[in-house]
Amino acid sequence: MAEYKKSLASYLKAARCDPNNFLPFMHLGKYYQKIDNLDKAKRCYEKALKINSKSAEIGTELCKIYRKLKNWEATHNLLQNVTSGTINTKNSWAWLQLGLSYLEQEDNSNAIDNLRSVVRIQPKNVHCWEALADAYLIRGSYTSAQKCYEKSLELVDNILYPLFQIANIKKILGHFAEAQVNFEEILLSNEHYVPALKGFAETCIYQAKECYKDQRLGTARNYAQLALEKLILAIQQRSDMSCLWKLLADNCLFVAKLPNKYCHMLIPIFFLEHEELEGTTVAESQDLYIVASRSYCKAVSLIEDNTSIWHDLAVCYLCHALSIEDEKKEQLFSCAMIASQYCVSNNPSNWQYWNLLGIVSMKKNQPNYALAQHAFIKAVTCDHNSAPGWTNLGILYLLMDNIKLANKA
Repeated sequence: MAEYKKSLASYLKAARCDPNNFLPFMHLGKYYQKIDNLDKAKRCYEKALKINSKSAEIGTELCKIYRKLKNWEATHNLLQNVTSGTINTKNSWAWLQLGLSYLEQEDNSNAIDNLRSVVRIQPKNVHCWEALADAYLIRGSYTSAQKCYEKSLELVDNILYPLFQIANIKKILGHFAEAQVNFEEILLSNEHYVPALKGFAETCIYQAKECYKDQRLGTARNYAQLALEKLILAIQQRSDMSCLWKLLADNCLFVAKLPNKYCHMLIPIFFLEHEELEGTTVAESQDLYIVASRSYCKAVSLIEDNTSIWHDLAVCYLCHALSIEDEKKEQLFSCAMIASQYCVSNNPSNWQYWNLLGIVSMKKNQPNYALAQHAFIKAVTCDHNSAPGWTNLGILYLLMDNIKLANKA
């Protein structure tokens, strides 16, 4: 790097000696770009492009800087002049950069139009196929996106990004068995790749839920076990990611609520007991509730204002409280009440949060029917078509021996 810095003086001297030569300004732009001085890099590239307006390399690098600076107007002014005519091999770089600019602005239709034009001229441009696939994916055209990612893999084998995105698309489309195989293939050569570990775990959780619907409870638990193993590996790599803790909590809560025969999983001892011990232990239902609540708490500590996770934490405390009959029951109800109250105070327009607050108020050892009534009324006010809210309000009126209002609800 020391030798590289010495080049600055030479480039500056060359630019002063021959101010009409674009090369010194181009190299100065590259130098400033490398040290992340984007403003100086931009001015050097602009000067170079003014001298040599047909340089694809200078235009491409200048567009990259404009995109980093979010200067969309300058990007479009530069590229619109070049793309005003018919696309060809000489100006295709501008169409590509314009497509990437639209993609970054989430203008997917224009991005797709420009990128499709480029792949017709440059059918072997792997990066363009990937960008086109990204645009299709964001738009929700999953099959088209998958085909474009597959095309990029035909050109260059085993590129990690398209392999991952193909697996992700299959997961989105509900092709869980195929997605699981694809994620496993990625993990064979990239065993600590967190996105693939997360994708594999999500796929297993979806499969577990499908098996649960079909009453294949043993298979459901097995899929949950696979998800747990991958999530713990992912958390060991990136314990700062809230989404991983949230998935782990969801998975443990799912198994904890299974019938007694199935509500257990093998969990590493160090993860369950916070001690540096090797091996695994069987976590039963109560242990799983504890792991789930701890994981939700970790998730909300990483993203404090996420009321959705607070809602899930409240549900976890409620389910745990309903599963036991000891002195901890009231404490768990109290925790569920605090979490659900936090949800409605931070997002009072969400009917599900009010509905949960009403349920917690009803289920406590000493029910608070007045608060429950208020919460259920707020739930159906937020969403008049909320069937659970109306049903719970009706049940509450039945418990209060108000048959007329129960029937009306």
